[in-house]
Amino acid sequence: MKKSFTLFFFCLLSIMASAQEEWWGYVSGNEKINSIGVSEPDTYHCAIYIPGDHAIAGGKTIKAIRFGLVAPHATNAKVWVASSLPTTVDSENTLQLKDVPDSKLGSEQIDVELNSPVTIPAEGIYVGYSFTITEASSSEDKYPVLFAGKAAINTFLLKTDVAVKEWSDLVNNDFGRLFLQVLLEGVFEDNNVAVEDFGTAYAALGLSGTAKIKLSNAGLTPVSSIDYTITTDGETSAEQHADIATPITFNATGTATINIPADATVGQKEKTLTVTKVNGNVNNAAKNTANFTLTTLPELVERKVVVEEYTGTGCGWCPRGMVGMEKLRQTFGDRFVGIVVHQYNSADAMYIADNAYASLGFRSAPSCRINRSEVLDSYFGSGQSIVEDFAAEMDAPALAKVNVSATIGEDLKKVKAKANIETLIDNSEYKLEFVVIGDGLKGTGSSWNQANYYTQETASELPEDLSIFCTGGKYGTSPITGWSFNDVALVSSYVSGSNKAPKLGVMNTGEQKEVEYTLTMPTKTTLKNAVKDAELYIVAFLVDGQKHIVNADKQKITIANPAGIENVNTTDDSEQITHYTLDGRRIQTMQKGINIVRMANGKTIKVVSK
Repeated sequence: MKKSFTLFFFCLLSIMASAQEEWWGYVSGNEKINSIGVSEPDTYHCAIYIPGDHAIAGGKTIKAIRFGLVAPHATNAKVWVASSLPTTVDSENTLQLKDVPDSKLGSEQIDVELNSPVTIPAEGIYVGYSFTITEASSSEDKYPVLFAGKAAINTFLLKTDVAVKEWSDLVNNDFGRLFLQVLLEGVFEDNNVAVEDFGTAYAALGLSGTAKIKLSNAGLTPVSSIDYTITTDGETSAEQHADIATPITFNATGTATINIPADATVGQKEKTLTVTKVNGNVNNAAKNTANFTLTTLPELVERKVVVEEYTGTGCGWCPRGMVGMEKLRQTFGDRFVGIVVHQYNSADAMYIADNAYASLGFRSAPSCRINRSEVLDSYFGSGQSIVEDFAAEMDAPALAKVNVSATIGEDLKKVKAKANIETLIDNSEYKLEFVVIGDGLKGTGSSWNQANYYTQETASELPEDLSIFCTGGKYGTSPITGWSFNDVALVSSYVSGSNKAPKLGVMNTGEQKEVEYTLTMPTKTTLKNAVKDAELYIVAFLVDGQKHIVNADKQKITIANPAGIENVNTTDDSEQITHYTLDGRRIQTMQKGINIVRMANGKTIKVVSK
C-alpha cells in the first residue's frame, strides 16, 4: 500500500514538473501595433475566441490576461472570461470579471492576474477587456483599441455601448487581430510546426524553382530547419532539407525557402508538401501538410506589378497613400505600375466615374490592391510597409508577355493603343484592359485641394515621411494646395461599366496576338487643362479567371507624327503656340537639344535649342 502511494506521488510530481507557463495570443507582440476607435467618448468591449481544440491553447488553463491601453482618458477597465459573448459585461454574464486599477493604465502591456485559473473547455471560451473613454481629445482617446497582424475570424470581436451596439467580428473590415494575450499553463509539445497552403509555385522547364512557405511554431524550441517531401499524383519524393535564416520562436510565424523541381512538361500540377521533421526531429503538428500548385513554364519572365489605389482629394487620410505610392515609384522604378483611381469624392478634379473603371470593391481610403489581390492600406500594406507587400509580389514570374505602345493626336482627344500578347501556358484565357494615366497633374481651385487630417497629429509620433503633413511640416496645411498628382487614372477601356477592349479568347503556349484599341480622353475643362502639361502613359494588363493581374506594361504616349515637319535651327518665338520633346511630351519652354514646335499657323517644325 505504501509502495502504491509512493508511485502515485511520484507520477503527480512528474506531471507538475512538466507543466509550463507561456504567454500566448493571436498576436505575438512583435508586430507593428495599430489602433482603431469610434472617435467619441464611449465604453468599449473587446474580445477574442479561443476554440477548445486550438493547437496551442486547447485544454490549457488561463492564469492572467495581457492587453494594451494608452489612451489618457481611459478608465473603468476590466478583464473578463466568458462562455459566450456577454450582452452586458458584468458578473452575471461572465465566468470571471476583474477590475483593473487606473494606475495600471497607460501602457501597451498591462498584465492582470485572474482571481482563479480558468481551464479552456472543449466548446471554447471568450476572453476580453472593457473600458470607458470619458473624453476623446487626443488621437489615443479617439482610437484606443490596439491591434496588429493579418485579420482572421474570431481574433478581433468588438462592441461599444453607443456607436457599435452589437458584437462584430472585424475580420470583414481588414483591421487585423486584437492585441490581447493570455498566460497559459499546461504541457507544451515541442517540434510542432504547422504549414499553410501557399497557392502557386513556379519553375522553368528542366530546372528547379523556389517558394516561400509560411510556418507557425507551436513548440517552445525555436525552429531553425525543416525537412519536407512533395507528393505528386500519389508519388512522394525523397526528403529535402531547408535551413531557416531567422529561427521561428514560440507562437510566431516565419518563412522557409524551399526548392521545388519542375515537372517534365509545361503546365500545372496539384501537389502536397509535408513538413516531416523540425530541427531534425519528427514533426508533431496535426496540420503538417500544405497544398499548392506548381506551374512549370518554358521560361521565367520578369513581370511588372500593378498597384491600383482608391483615393480622392476629399479624403483627409489620403496623404498617407500619396506617400506610399511615391515610395513604390522610387523603390521599384519600372517594375511598379501605379494606377491611382480618384473615386472617393465626385468634387475631385481627377474624379473618374465608377462605371469608367473596373469595380474593385474598395470600402475605405486610402487603400489599394496589388495585382488585384487583397485590399491593403496604401502606406502600411499588410504590416509595416506597402514596400514589403510589393516586394513579395515581384517574386512570381509572368504567365504572359505584354508589350504596349500608344499615340495621341495633338488635340489630346484620342489615344490609339496597341498591345502585343504572348502566353506562356496552354489554355490561358485572359482579359485585356487598357488605362491612360497622367503624371504631374495639378491645378487651382477647391477641386484640386487635398484634404489633410494629419494637421491634428503630432509630428514626433509619426514616421518622418508622414510628419511633413503635420502642423509645421512642409505640407502641414489643411487643405494642401499646389500638390502635383502622379499615376492618375484618366480613362480606361471600361465604358458604362463594361470592358470594351477586344477579347483575346483561349491561347496556348507561344501563341501571340496583337490588339488595337482607342480611348477617348476626358472632356471636363479643369482636367483637360491639367492634361496639357502632364506626362501621359498607356498601361495594358492581363487579368486571369481569378481576377488577378498576371502581367502588365506601361509606356509613355507619344504625339502622333504630324505632317510637314521641317528641320530648322531658329524660329520666331512670337509665332509659336506649343512645344514638345521628341518623345511627344508637352513642355512649357524649349529644352536643350531638338524640340518639336507647333506654330500659330498650324505648321509643325523641329527646332534645335543650344
